[in-house]
Amino acid sequence: MAEKAARARVAVVGGDSLLAKEVRELLEHGKPAPHIELISAAAENAAMLGTDDEEVLALVPLTAESLTGSKVAFLAGSEASSRRALKLNPPDGPVLIDLTGALEDQPHARLRAPTAEPTRSLPEPGLIPVIAHPAAIACAMLLTSLAKIAPVRRSIIHVFEPASERGKKGLDELRQQTVGVLTFQKLKMDVFDAQLGFNLLARYGEEALEPLYYREALGFIRDDPGWWLGLEARKLWFTWVPFGPSYRLHSPRYFWASAIALLGILPFAIAGLWRAPDGTRPAALLALAASSVAVCLVFFPQERFRLPVVDPALAASASLLAARKAGRSVV
Repeated sequence: MAEKAARARVAVVGGDSLLAKEVRELLEHGKPAPHIELISAAAENAAMLGTDDEEVLALVPLTAESLTGSKVAFLAGSEASSRRALKLNPPDGPVLIDLTGALEDQPHARLRAPTAEPTRSLPEPGLIPVIAHPAAIACAMLLTSLAKIAPVRRSIIHVFEPASERGKKGLDELRQQTVGVLTFQKLKMDVFDAQLGFNLLARYGEEALEPLYYREALGFIRDDPGWWLGLEARKLWFTWVPFGPSYRLHSPRYFWASAIALLGILPFAIAGLWRAPDGTRPAALLALAASSVAVCLVFFPQERFRLPVVDPALAASASLLAARKAGRSVV
């Protein structure tokens, strides 16, 4: 116990990932080897991994307390867990070293590739080293060596993502596909949505990418719900107001056509709904408008994709015109 207390403490977030296993093996070869704290990618109960020699390997939940006391914390889990670690890291917490690339958009993040840098240096205080992808580092080292022999004018490098990038589930599916190809059995494609066994794929199937998008989006919402609510408020505003940067993306004519189309009929739509007698409001029309708004709030990425709101507005305007011709309000 005294020996463990004397060693420097290093945390590894996402301790059950394959990347974390590689980091742990590298750290264990250090002299002296640090005490490694394996942290789960989620704020859940601790979980047992197994034993390593005489030391039990256990995962502790990702909390501010689990990060406290470590000198360095390697982020080797999911992108969501890396963002959560940044949020939970106390002011006097460990130096975060991002191996996932999730924090590259942070103002104090700095892209690093120590093995490819001309001179190695420690990270400046307050900065987050974001380690470049291993394939990018290997390409940089290769091109640097070639440039010493002759100038490199242009290079085209095609990098194939290994199955291990998808974790244990990816390796298990590759193993099952390999056996399935040799035994003429149906291949499991839950992870890659394509045959990866005995094959090289430039990209995985579309169904394999969709869960990644949902997982990343839910990670953003879970890590910063306040930011998500603010985004929804902005989207709700742009659902009804034809202003925003994407309207000016193509030409001023597009902006003015959108503004005139909506603002020209919106007053008549409001008047048409207002003139409908009590108890006879067009429920189907209002449901159509509400569904358009809901779809825009959930899915639309740009302001100009809120145009389906024009349809119920146009229908409400028609109800006003019909009411004026009939001399009464109609539904």
